[in-house]
Amino acid sequence: MKYFLIVFIFAYQASAGTHTSPYTDQIENKIKALTPSDLVGLEKGHGTPFGGMAKAAELNGLPGPRHVLDLKVELELSLVEIKEIEAIFKKMNKTAVKAGRELIQIEESLDKKLKNKEIESDGLLELVEKSAQKYGELRYSHLVAHLETAEVLSKKEIDEYNRLRGYTSNNPCQNIPKGHPPEMWKKHHGCN
Repeated sequence: MKYFLIVFIFAYQASAGTHTSPYTDQIENKIKALTPSDLVGLEKGHGTPFGGMAKAAELNGLPGPRHVLDLKVELELSLVEIKEIEAIFKKMNKTAVKAGRELIQIEESLDKKLKNKEIESDGLLELVEKSAQKYGELRYSHLVAHLETAEVLSKKEIDEYNRLRGYTSNNPCQNIPKGHPPEMWKKHHGCN
């Protein structure tokens, strides 16, 4: 009986605190549903909020205009390609900044109403639908920019983009990151 009691107390103590929310570090967020980095990304039209606005395109081999411009030297882009990609990026960024700022306003309103307990289910549904609509516009602006960028680039440029971004292989022997000495990299990763 004594052994059982000790095991029970130990098990109880071990389980104490397992119901702690994963959101405890976000209680001070200005808008509870948005992290500080989400807010910055939404304000500036970046593709980073919500885990990646165009992650589906990026990971399916469709380059993003911002990253293509960052890699224009490595990709050996022509001046015509650079101008076309810059135009795609500017259009996407303008739309994304506008939609992102509107989404922040909607989420701020929702947050305030929830905090003050000033919302009923009808008002809640209206705000959630507005938020979803803005999120959709925002995500679309990023995804369509990836589609348009892929139309400008050649297959060779897209393949090189994906290699430079690290998407071509999970094998460290075949995917040596830029800036690493190949021989040292291969030695550390057991490549022959």
